[in-house]
Amino acid sequence: MKADFIPVAVPLEDAPRMFGVSRSHLYRMSKAGRIDMRKVGRKTVVITDTVVAYLRGLPAVTNATPKNSK
Repeated sequence: MKADFIPVAVPLEDAPRMFGVSRSHLYRMSKAGRIDMRKVGRKTVVITDTVVAYLRGLPAVTNATPKNSK
């Protein structure tokens, strides 16, 4: 399913489900300067295009096999 609309920012509590990474991983990537987070009042939001750029920059998986396969 392809999304027709990608928001500019998403609340931190929704970002792990949206991007498939843990909340702690998002914090680590923000601390490393790889993604941007902002405060909007008391809420933290994750800037979507920075996460997408980070994920696109990761190496592609080739010849993936399940961990339990022999």
